[in-house]
Amino acid sequence: MVIEVKNLKKNYAAKVILNDLSFSVAAGSIVAFLGPNGAGKSTTLKILMGLKKADQGHCKILGELNHNNFVKSQIGYTSQELSFPPHLKIFEILNFVSTHFLQPLPVDQLLNRFDLVKIKNNKAGDLSGGEQRRLGLASALIGRPKILILDEPTTGLDVESRQILWDEFRSFKKSGGSILLSTHDLNEASLVADQVVVLDEGQLLAQGSIAEIKSCVDYKKVCFEVQNELKTEHTQDADLFVKNLVLNKIEFKNIHIFDSTLEEAFLKMRKKK
Repeated sequence: MVIEVKNLKKNYAAKVILNDLSFSVAAGSIVAFLGPNGAGKSTTLKILMGLKKADQGHCKILGELNHNNFVKSQIGYTSQELSFPPHLKIFEILNFVSTHFLQPLPVDQLLNRFDLVKIKNNKAGDLSGGEQRRLGLASALIGRPKILILDEPTTGLDVESRQILWDEFRSFKKSGGSILLSTHDLNEASLVADQVVVLDEGQLLAQGSIAEIKSCVDYKKVCFEVQNELKTEHTQDADLFVKNLVLNKIEFKNIHIFDSTLEEAFLKMRKKK
């Protein structure tokens, strides 16, 4: 495992933020850290980065405690609230970040990959949210990290900017990298993640593949038309349901059978808690 979180606890005053949280990230995988706002995702990532201290528990990255300087050099990180010097231009920021590494990726390469070439002379203070997010991920990758830790990296982005970042996530994984990204976007988790860690009110609800998480919802959704009226039914046995429609001589058309969604699984887990 490239990331191991063990029994993390964190309180602010009397409020419990993290409650005995444990999970792991395997090498070469993309793990979506999923939960609603206030679930404790950002706090966990900041503890991983050494920006906050846990009250109890510990984190290991690449087998070492997370405050180790070597470990930190192997991580690319973007926070939820990006903040660049507003008077600096895009290429100036990337050039500055590159000076902190022995073998940085070429700045021109990153400008091309993140569609920043045409605006490389724009100042950070004039960038849109999508442009800032693309600059943030370019900055995180410039040191050739083995791990990316990304806090809500696509929040508020337009479709094009989101797709650019998703493609970069997949490319990073293909090159052997590992990603832990927090999100409350269930669609994003379904599209890019190999594993999901589900967090709510500081507690782990589940960890597993998308299929494993969905399997906690033990029904399928059947959509069909009867007398030009669209109907939706939920059933544990879709084949038997369709067979009964036929046996009962119910005339139907345009029938479609869907697996449960990640959203349905997430809602069911929250209700069970």
